[in-house]
Amino acid sequence: MDTWELTDEEMNSVLAECMERTFDYFVGKVADWGQVWVLAKPPHELAMIESDRPALAVWPHQRYAEACRVRNWADYEPHFVELDNFLEATLPEAEEQGHIIAILHSAETQRHVTVPPDELRQVLEQH
Repeated sequence: MDTWELTDEEMNSVLAECMERTFDYFVGKVADWGQVWVLAKPPHELAMIESDRPALAVWPHQRYAEACRVRNWADYEPHFVELDNFLEATLPEAEEQGHIIAILHSAETQRHVTVPPDELRQVLEQH
């Protein structure tokens, strides 16, 4: 699996950005590298943020996901999903289950960008 080298400086800067820039960063990196990272544990449990609507947590790089392996997610492992599979299977399934997508969740600040699955799919397909 190929990916870019994510420095501490870049990671900290992105996590401190405003939500709009965070979303744009995520879309750009995912479109460029063709992969989305999730936290999962066997057999098929994905890391979800519980709120009014459950949100599937996603990241553009393994290091962001690794940084969230604390508390309730300590026993989850980072896994990448190929972009095509994310668009064709993961997002439609999330929509069908009434979930939203939590982009670049930060375990430290509990901040993330939320977006409906169909909206994220449209943006990624147009990018």
